[in-house]
Amino acid sequence: MRGTQRTALRRAHRRPASAPTPLSGAERCVGRIASDQADIRGVRSYRPGDSLRSIHWRSSARRQELMVKEYDVAPSPDLLLVVEPWLPAHANRADRQALEKALSLAATVVREWCRTIETRVTLVVLDGETAVRKGPPSEPFARHALTLLADCAGTNAPRPIPPQILGRALGSAVRLVVSSRSHSPLAASLARSTGRPFGSLDPSAPPSWYHPPQADADCDD
Repeated sequence: MRGTQRTALRRAHRRPASAPTPLSGAERCVGRIASDQADIRGVRSYRPGDSLRSIHWRSSARRQELMVKEYDVAPSPDLLLVVEPWLPAHANRADRQALEKALSLAATVVREWCRTIETRVTLVVLDGETAVRKGPPSEPFARHALTLLADCAGTNAPRPIPPQILGRALGSAVRLVVSSRSHSPLAASLARSTGRPFGSLDPSAPPSWYHPPQADADCDD
């Protein structure tokens, strides 16, 4: 178990103190979703820095000054992260490195979401059998969830996700897919089967905030 925990923590490596907050982009995404879901409480005068999207044009025209909408605070959405640890039957070094990059990116997203966004997380890993971890945004849960990624060996035959596994997690959650397969069709397939859009994080072209750990002996032939 200790070896598993070490692997999980290595994959979910800590960022340098000087690095930008990893989920700043996700925070902006969450902010947009929350604004879209929030109820309008009223209007107030425009202030420098207010988003043009928040301008209430009808009130602005009536009062002959820019007015912006004020919202009741909507809760941040949960995270649904689906990981496809694709590994060809005759994998080479590059294939195993791609798998490691995908697992590392997924582990970092889980851990930083728990720290930064602080809403519930559902992690689904398609490693042969479908494995799921659901829980609150706590360090113990993050460690428990990351053991799925630490134990992940990769597969060239991921099974379809049973509909009941996603269940309520679909809701208004941020739905993301991380796959080690180049041009994976998984996000599009999930969108078709659930009727909900899924975004993709590409380990080969990761977000600017993500800096993968150095490759080590785990990826050697």
